[in-house]
Amino acid sequence: VDDILAARDHLKASGARVLGDGNPKLGAHGKPVLFLHPKDFVGTLVELAPNDTEARLRLGVNLERLGEHAKSTHLLESCTEESAPAWIRGVAYQEMAGSLIRDGRYEEAHHLLVRAIARFPGDETLAIAHAYVLDRLMRPLEARAAADRVRPAPHDAAPSPRFRYSEWPE
Repeated sequence: VDDILAARDHLKASGARVLGDGNPKLGAHGKPVLFLHPKDFVGTLVELAPNDTEARLRLGVNLERLGEHAKSTHLLESCTEESAPAWIRGVAYQEMAGSLIRDGRYEEAHHLLVRAIARFPGDETLAIAHAYVLDRLMRPLEARAAADRVRPAPHDAAPSPRFRYSEWPE
């Protein structure tokens, strides 16, 4: 959330219960946090924290899945800022490109992917999506060249951002 106190007040007015005395406490990352009662959120303990880029990414992904394209795009674009961790920026680009591709907006996806690949030249997922988009745009020679540039990661390479994002945290 951008403003933890405004979010708290809005949620309380909607009937959600804040755990503790209702005032933010310093969390594990040195930022103020609040927790909301699990019984108010289908048994899930909800943490409110200011400017949590990963939370914006997760919310953007879920809003896209619910069909809230404009809200999703706004949140995902905010996750591509240089201040965001690289893995979050990579996944945000992947999600935005996927949305454009699903909507058949291949020219927009092409421009987004060119920009994303310039920032993340080794991202296989972006490169494969770009090759696909070029093929859909009836540019087979460029699609083939883009596909030929994709190199599988070595077996001892660190997991991709997409893989890390899909795993349940320990």
